[in-house]
Formats: sequence, structure tokens, C-alpha cells
Amino acid sequence: MPRVNAARAVRSELLHNRTVGIDVDRDLLVTCFYDRDSPEHPVEEFPNTLVGFKALVHRSALFDPGLIILESTGQYHLAAYDAMRLASLPVAVINPATVKALLRVEGKSDRKDAFTLARIASSFHLRRSNIPDQEQRRWRMYFKVYDDGYQAKRRSLNRLNAALTMAGCPIMKAVTGKARMDIVRRIGLMSPFDAVSCHPQQKRHGMLAEMIPEDLPDYVMIYRDALMAQADLSQKQMDDARSRLESIADTDEVRTHMNWMLTVPWTSPWLALRVLAEMGSDFTSRYDTPARFCSAMGCAPSSEVSGGKVLKVTATYGRVRLLTAHVQTLKGAVMHFKPGPLQLWYSQYRGRAGYSKSLLALSHLLAEGWWVCTKMQTPWDEFKACGGRVSGYRHVDRETGEITVRY
Repeated sequence: MPRVNAARAVRSELLHNRTVGIDVDRDLLVTCFYDRDSPEHPVEEFPNTLVGFKALVHRSALFDPGLIILESTGQYHLAAYDAMRLASLPVAVINPATVKALLRVEGKSDRKDAFTLARIASSFHLRRSNIPDQEQRRWRMYFKVYDDGYQAKRRSLNRLNAALTMAGCPIMKAVTGKARMDIVRRIGLMSPFDAVSCHPQQKRHGMLAEMIPEDLPDYVMIYRDALMAQADLSQKQMDDARSRLESIADTDEVRTHMNWMLTVPWTSPWLALRVLAEMGSDFTSRYDTPARFCSAMGCAPSSEVSGGKVLKVTATYGRVRLLTAHVQTLKGAVMHFKPGPLQLWYSQYRGRAGYSKSLLALSHLLAEGWWVCTKMQTPWDEFKACGGRVSGYRHVDRETGEITVRY
């Protein structure tokens, strides 16, 4: 639904005669049944449990509201929302900031908040939150399992590195990849030279063998075995979650969306699947413009401008896991830029705003590409995406060496 536009005339119209406002907390659902034609607006409390959901659905169905509004509160509103959706009630979730922006209420209590929600729902076009369905929640949960396993594995390996370095064995700093884990497992079971023999570069065997002491204390070896067991368990957790997510990517609808998204630079199949999990496989219909999509993702900071001056810039609270994964990918990608409009646009933006802001702006530009390519069913066009954002693009002909500037 569109926002209330302050640049236009304010319309005061009746949208619904009967509305329900629900203030959500951990234990209670404080509900106001608002009727414009009645002088009384009863406020009732229902427990935030399955029994309370049934009673709330029954009471709301008897009231026959035109709209039911819940204020999002952590994860406590989702179960009540699902129960009312299952009963085919007209329910929507809004951001608490919307209420504060529309009305100033004297005092603060759950009953007043419920009445305020019901009252504004009867007269304002509210911007509603996009609530993930059960399938999307399942995808997100798999990614959480994968991310938790990855973080647990990193913690175990960092502790192992610290313990070995303290004992005079800094081998984990000199070796990366699968060979590092194989070498660490062999320490204490064979000679140092035999332990490093699994490294693919034979010329480094002598240097690596010198990093491993002949005898390590027994308590270090016991700690090594415990941390390696934790790392193996975390790796198994990651592999299981990854296999489940890859099976989801085999469906025709998901594969079609991913194929168009993969035309955007630095988009891997894993990142594209994370976008669909966090934003929904139907994100082009959930978010009607690329700007709305970028705002929901979190790569479009909101700013307050007056008189041509930026007064305040605040970060938007989007999908933190997705934004973090995308920005981390871009940190490595910008080090290997190829000459072109995108490289010129990034260098110009970085010169004006600095490294951190330019990374976020690049994430915004590529996120727009995901939305446009999937919506229009067209591949990424670098000139079209960056042509209007740069002052010029120097093109060098490899055969003649002639330099031309394209605008």
C-alpha cells in the first residue's frame, strides 16, 4: 500500500467502519474492536498462546472487521498473524514507526496503543509489511543453520590457531584450505616432515616442517582433538543445510529467477538463492519498484534533506544476513574490476563518498539489477545500468589503440 504523501492534500476518508487493532507483546494480545458507529470501543486481552489465538479468531469473526492491524514486535506477532490468515481474516502487519509518524498519542499503555492502531486503520492507507510465508521461512531457517555452523567452525579454528601458536606451532597461519586441516590432524601422530607431506607444493615442505615442534604438550593435543571434533560437527551441519538448499534450487520457478539474476555481475548461485530466501521468490511482485526492493533489503539508507542540505542519514533495517553476504562479496570483487562503465561509476562514486559508502551504493545498484532483470526477463545491461550515472566511459580499441569516450 502507498505511503501517506505529505506533498499532496490530506484526504480524510472512511476506509472501514470496523477495524481491529492489536498491540502485541510476549504474553498478551491487547485487542481493540473499533466501530465508528458506536460510542464504545471495547478493549480485550487474549493470551499469546494457541488457546488465545482461537479465542481471538472467534471474537474477530463475530465482529466482522474490514481490517485487522498488528504491530510487529520481534517474532511474537507471527503466530497470531498465521492463525488469522488461516481463518481468512483481513489481517495486516505494520511497522511501529508508522504509528509514531502518523499520530502523537499522549501517554503510553497497551490499551491506548491498540485503540490507536484500530483508529488509524479506519482512515489511513497504511504501508503494510511483507510477511514471509511458510516456504520462505523454511528457506531462511536452512540459511540460519548454515550460517550458525559457519560461525561455530570459525570460532573453533581460531581457538585452535591460538592454542597451537602459544605452543610454538604457527602452522595454521602459513597454510590454508584443505591441506591445513590435514596437517593439523597429523601433528603428534608422525614426524613433522611426514605431517606436511600432504601439502600440494613440495618446495614448501621444508619450511612448513620447521614450524612444527617435535613434541607438543599433551594438554595441547587434547585441546586440538576437542576443537577438531567441534569443527567437523559444524562442517557436517553446513553440508546438511547446503544440500537441502540446493534441492530447493532444482525447482523450475527458482531456477528461472536465478538464471536472470546470475547475469548481474558478482552474483553466484549461492548468493542468488539467499536473495530468494530472504526477499521471497516472488520479490518482483512483493516490491513494486526497485527502490522498494532495495529499501527492504537494507542497502538504501534513509536521509533527511532541507534546503539542499543533508541533515541526517540513518541506516535502514533490512535483511542483515543478505546485505552482509552481498557486501562481503563486493569487497573482494572491487579489487578485480575490469575497465567499463561499472568500474568508472564506482571509481567516481568512491572519490566523492569514500570506500564504505561506495560499497553500499554498489550493492544498491546491483540489487536494482536483480529486480529489473527478473521482472523484465532480460539480462544485465551494463551500459544501460550505469550510462546515466557516469560522466563518461573511455573505451580503448585493442587492435588500433584508439581511445573513444562513450556517454
